Amino acid sequence: MQNQTAIKQPVNSAKFLALGFAAVILIGTLLLMLPLSSASMPGISPLEALFTATSAVCVTGLSIINVSAELSRFGQTVLLLLIQVGGLGFLAFSTLLFVILGKRITLRDRLLIRESMNTDHLSGLIRLIQWVFILTLCVEGMGAALLSIRFVPQYGWGEGLYMSVFHAISAFCNAGFDLIGDSSLLPFQNDPLILFTLMLLITVGGLGFALLGDVMRNRRFSKMEVHTRLVLAMTGILTLSGAVFILLLEWSNPNTLGAMESPWTRMMNALFQSVTLRTAGFASVDQASLRPATKLLSSVYMFIGAAPASTGGGVKMTTFAALILLVVSIARGREQAVLFSHTLSRRLLERAMCVFLIAFGVVFADVLLLSMAEPGHLLIDVLYESVSAFATVGLSCNMTGTLSLPGKLLVIVTMFIGRVGPLTLALALAKGQNNAKDKLKYPEAHIM
Repeated sequence: MQNQTAIKQPVNSAKFLALGFAAVILIGTLLLMLPLSSASMPGISPLEALFTATSAVCVTGLSIINVSAELSRFGQTVLLLLIQVGGLGFLAFSTLLFVILGKRITLRDRLLIRESMNTDHLSGLIRLIQWVFILTLCVEGMGAALLSIRFVPQYGWGEGLYMSVFHAISAFCNAGFDLIGDSSLLPFQNDPLILFTLMLLITVGGLGFALLGDVMRNRRFSKMEVHTRLVLAMTGILTLSGAVFILLLEWSNPNTLGAMESPWTRMMNALFQSVTLRTAGFASVDQASLRPATKLLSSVYMFIGAAPASTGGGVKMTTFAALILLVVSIARGREQAVLFSHTLSRRLLERAMCVFLIAFGVVFADVLLLSMAEPGHLLIDVLYESVSAFATVGLSCNMTGTLSLPGKLLVIVTMFIGRVGPLTLALALAKGQNNAKDKLKYPEAHIM
């Protein structure tokens, strides 16, 4: 009986997580459809509300409306709450509410929290949730304080503080929504305070809460957990390599980095572009003007994404690293994939392969269908849009606003799959029943 419960539990958890995100999206859609949420009548349409709510809860940032112009202050606040819930997870919010109300957290609740937080331990989960909220408030508060140095003199106290808080939360949750306008952060591409503050928020949010706790407990790299060391190493490698490649490819592009007079400004914006590919979605250069090679390379970085149990998306950098280590071990004739003098389990490698292949299949299908629905766009731009939606990045080559009805629905579904997770969604759609045949062991077969 215990075995059956252990087998069924992941399926139940997966269904609960998927339905939970869907419920939050539905509530957000209804709130955004209220006349109070619109800056002018008749307000946004149901499809626009659904697209915006999905993008916010999935912390993507793609938008078919101008958030700063078409949403009222109430609508923008609803959007901000959806971003915060989507970034930290609805289970974390509901758990904190239960704790505040003094309600008992059952074993089933703890199992669901463990699944959503991507941790192996049942003990200390409530303390972890409380610590996550405290850390989030502190980081977002410091980010808002730094942004206010620039926004308050430019927009005034009230508007400036609101802008600072909005962009700090959006950056930490890797959402990419902004209130600046259609040009995103292009007006601030020469401002190191804005860009470096947002880069810091994006990076911290994309590392994962468990990792941040490990770093604070064990400040020496050698004493940190293997997962922590891998994520920190991969974050540095992907960020720096991405910045170098973008700098090389776009240095002479007169529509992007080439238009900037200072070499320092070019390097800063190349670094920002690399960081925002970690699923943030802010843009300090025109994405449509990027060279095809840059768009293709950026799609790869977006697909890899951020760290597990973070506010970022993608297949996760640990998945990518595990597959690289597997390939290296096979190429060297080793029986085990080794990382920091530790062996990666076969089940972990199987899950990494499963996540990667399902994600690749989802993106491939989306590119195929989206290219059929939007025949007027270049294939590289369709790929960029699809990967951005799946990896919950939010960067676009000015394609989102011109999507047809089928194209918008495709992007909505892709964002949802990307946020819930391809493997989680596959488990949620599975029957969740034990099959007697699965217990049988068949003879091995050899195929070429």
